[in-house]
Amino acid sequence: MLITPHILMAGAVGEYTGNPVPAFLVGLLIHLILDAIPHYDSVDDGKWTKLQFGFVATDLVIGLLIIFLYLKPPIVLDSPFWWGALGGVIIDIFDVTPFWRDKFRNTRVGRAIHWFHDLVHQIKVGPISGLASQILVIIIAILLYNIKALI
Repeated sequence: MLITPHILMAGAVGEYTGNPVPAFLVGLLIHLILDAIPHYDSVDDGKWTKLQFGFVATDLVIGLLIIFLYLKPPIVLDSPFWWGALGGVIIDIFDVTPFWRDKFRNTRVGRAIHWFHDLVHQIKVGPISGLASQILVIIIAILLYNIKALI
């Protein structure tokens, strides 16, 4: 799954915990649940091209724009939103980012995380249906965050 659905859903659900530690843990769980949903990934074979770097950078910018221009969570160290969002992407930060993923995967913990992370990614779909599922996740995350803001 792309970065934007991970950070938005994990952040939104993390907000409901009211505490950074459970928010981070829920973010980890949300990451794995979202990866089990059929979706499109920009990097399937582990090889990153300039186009894929651009795609990932664009995805990150879109996610941050939605957060900062629309959701506007408080920017504080103990924010459940931000801790949930971090939990929602930290697996990909270590397991997918090409700069250190090989070193990470060569550790005992890294091998275990990669094995499980790869296991939940079993269902691959094409770009149109795969991006549609992610857009739906983004919409649900925005709705969840807005409902929490009203409470």
